[in-house]
Amino acid sequence: MTEFDKITIIIPSYESKENDLLVKKLLESMGKVEYPIIIQKNKSGLTIPLNDAVQKADPTHDLIFLSDDMILEEEGWIEKLREKAYSDPKIGAVTSSFTWKKVGRVRTDESALDYAFCGFNLCYIKREVIDKIFPLDEEFLFFFWEDDVSIQMQELGYKVVPESIKFTHPSGRTVSRFGHFQNQVFNNSWKHFTEKYNVKYNKDNEKGVVLVTGSKGFIGQHLVEELKPYYEVIEFDLPEHDLLTSDFDLLKKVDYVVNLAAQTGLKECHEDPIKTIDVNVTGLSKLLFHCAKYNIKKVVHVSTWAAENEDTTYDVSKACGEKIVNLYRTAYGLETVIVRLGTTYGKGMKPEGVIAAFLKCKEEGTTPVVTGDGTAWRQFTYVNDTVKGIKQVLKRGWPGKVYYVLSSEKTTINELLESLELKAEYKPSVVYDVEPFYVEPTSSRELRWKPEYTVKKGMEDMIT
Repeated sequence: MTEFDKITIIIPSYESKENDLLVKKLLESMGKVEYPIIIQKNKSGLTIPLNDAVQKADPTHDLIFLSDDMILEEEGWIEKLREKAYSDPKIGAVTSSFTWKKVGRVRTDESALDYAFCGFNLCYIKREVIDKIFPLDEEFLFFFWEDDVSIQMQELGYKVVPESIKFTHPSGRTVSRFGHFQNQVFNNSWKHFTEKYNVKYNKDNEKGVVLVTGSKGFIGQHLVEELKPYYEVIEFDLPEHDLLTSDFDLLKKVDYVVNLAAQTGLKECHEDPIKTIDVNVTGLSKLLFHCAKYNIKKVVHVSTWAAENEDTTYDVSKACGEKIVNLYRTAYGLETVIVRLGTTYGKGMKPEGVIAAFLKCKEEGTTPVVTGDGTAWRQFTYVNDTVKGIKQVLKRGWPGKVYYVLSSEKTTINELLESLELKAEYKPSVVYDVEPFYVEPTSSRELRWKPEYTVKKGMEDMIT
């Protein structure tokens, strides 16, 4: 395999005097760069060499330049591309122009959502490449074509705009693009088109409807407040609603579901495994069945870092839940995303939670009791960060992916005690204690999210 420092650069082009001149300028701008260079050319235009280049490239180390605009205008382009590409070894193709603003179309055949489409250059690129170098969000424009792919993109929350919109090129010039929106079929049948596909487009970015299960729980209450400015939120929780007994008719008017409903607490799950499986597996399956029945656009299932452990009743129930979530995606076509959280703490948490318990001891001047020797650690994540991360997964998460929304900071129980100037009473560990292992948070570039609170800052916020 070619090493990153010997990367191959593939430059798609087509045979014309103008493009030959551009390629010549590009090569001149590269100076003494010693990477192998392939000029992929074809007389039929740019489409064929672009796709040929994508097929030829080894995604582990090759870069593909889809256009030359920014290369010729931006100083230090090769260093910037190296920095972007090498930040993640899975990145194998990058573009060098404002083509990013034209990316949007997604394949629905064989590998739905794995590839994105460059509207101008007609080139398929791995979706994860685009998302990690320059992630799409609803601020990016998508050219609407009358096909199922366009409908899918619109339903994912991307803005729908006419292709006749004017763009400002990085060079400063204004570019007017006219294409599919100018064809007679589209222009003469907009009303028919929107009715046929139930397209809900307005310039004010109409809010979608989100059902949050477990909405009265610790994280659920915070998430509802976080989502309200961006979505119409419907709350779902006991005693009015129950995963096991609900008929889920309210899903008829829902676009998205965030599932926080679960039996939690290691001690509670250990003492009542039947209820734990009923809620975390059977109840979840019933929810997913009705989500598929009512064509919910996306389900965000909130799980735990410990799902990989499978050492306790709680861990096993969450691992089984994740398998069922994936089953409904692959077998029933439901778009599902999994979020694995760390140990979340913050205002409103259960009083038996370790940080809440320690803060209470600090306030009352009592001695905390610790199971084990205090060397156990967790990636404590403040609830404000947690709910912002879940919101980003709802907004940006792609079906089938698992996102880790948690802090990268490791803190032991003894470090918590020391920071609060507390001395503890220690007692033997219990059978349902979990051995921790470090989990790397999902890339901030991919989710456009990163934790803002350290444990110290989070505890200070809880006190105030």
